[in-house]
Amino acid sequence: DFVVPPSVLVRQVDGEMVLLDLRSERYYGLDAVGAAMVAALLEHPREQAIDALLAVFTINRERLVGDLDALVDRLTGAGLLVATSRS
Repeated sequence: DFVVPPSVLVRQVDGEMVLLDLRSERYYGLDAVGAAMVAALLEHPREQAIDALLAVFTINRERLVGDLDALVDRLTGAGLLVATSRS
């Protein structure tokens, strides 16, 4: 599971997403696909997010998982997304 830290603002604009880190004043823009990936990860556990994305996009599972993991690595590395575990 993932959350956006309190120091990060998230806004969706025209299907795209902007994440702004208030501490560093840096922003990260996501296109519609990246925005859908982040939204799915914020709403569902990882495996359910993958299934939800596969229902929307025409892509094979391996490619989707690779793209999703790469995005998660970039966002967590930048402090814009944090892994958490829900009880």
